[in-house]
Amino acid sequence: MSSSVQMKIESKNKQFMAEEQRELYGQSHFKI
Repeated sequence: MSSSVQMKIESKNKQFMAEEQRELYGQSHFKI
């Protein structure tokens, strides 16, 4: 497995997790 492919997958996962966190934060923020 090429390391550049792994880095691409990792950065994609980080981006996805960041968007999920922002969405969760937005939802809890609006509930208050």
